Amino acid sequence: MSPYGGLEARDVETPGTRARAGRGSAFLRSGEFRLRSGGTSDFVVDCEALTDVDLATAARLLARLADARGGLRAVTGVPRGGLRLAAALGPYVRAGGRWHAVADDVYTTGASLRAARDAAGGGWVLGLVLVARAEPPPWVLPLLRLEPELTETEGFRARGPGRPPASGR
Repeated sequence: MSPYGGLEARDVETPGTRARAGRGSAFLRSGEFRLRSGGTSDFVVDCEALTDVDLATAARLLARLADARGGLRAVTGVPRGGLRLAAALGPYVRAGGRWHAVADDVYTTGASLRAARDAAGGGWVLGLVLVARAEPPPWVLPLLRLEPELTETEGFRARGPGRPPASGR
């Protein structure tokens, strides 16, 4: 088996081939940003910069987390950031799976995931996200979590309910 999860080496992009392909975006960028949640931040996590290979790898890892909890029976993507992730999770949906997954790229306040969960009609709903900027509730599983000290800036506090502020604040 290929070390790239079934992909051949020619299918895997490297930073050099990504740049030559015209991808000018970076996964993490510094500056002043207005987040979709309405807050502001001095950095942004841009999952649109991820390649299809990156998303396929992330989906495989998130599917492992879901499989340990009973597997996926359906996947819905939160527009716009979760649509690509939902497509990448599609191959891991199986008959007899326990969870309806709601996929999103970045968890900040959880508002879009809660809305998608409510639209899914209840039942066994599991949130799957690439990056959590704030502490997610137990029904949301992030692949990566940012430490609170990184996400607390002057105009934005990414704290989940009941999470204490960073020391010294």
